[in-house]
Amino acid sequence: MYEGEREGPRMIAVNVIGRAVAKVLCQVFPGDREGQRLPAKADPIFGKVISHFSGDTGTEISDEMPFAEYEVALKSVPTLKRIAEQFLKAETPPETALGMEFVLEGLHQQNLIAKTAVGSIYSYTDIWRPCCTMCRVRTEPVLAESNRCDCVIPSGMRI
Repeated sequence: MYEGEREGPRMIAVNVIGRAVAKVLCQVFPGDREGQRLPAKADPIFGKVISHFSGDTGTEISDEMPFAEYEVALKSVPTLKRIAEQFLKAETPPETALGMEFVLEGLHQQNLIAKTAVGSIYSYTDIWRPCCTMCRVRTEPVLAESNRCDCVIPSGMRI
């Protein structure tokens, strides 16, 4: 049985395509991609894109939004357009927009930014935001710190 088969054919397709996007992203972009992992905010290509999503900044796109709105949403991410044009050789506005979304999806697949989907709306955000929106914030000081997030990260690290 294929991992995730109980989730249905749609999720299998999403997972397979996601893995392919991650692999292609590592092949297309230069740099040391040891273990198919991208460096985070210090990365000379993707650093500004990843930093953009730190904190409360996010980008929402939809399959159903007019192209002009889709393009504006993607262009709001610093350096994303330049990356698509320079490395993916995008020449037309539709190619550029597709390349920009490809980069966001690749960064999501590398676990550097988060992606949530509600219906046909996809939100790209900080990787920790989905975790921390569900956690409670402590109101009493903890080890001389206050307002510390009380969620547990999968690796066991606390933030």
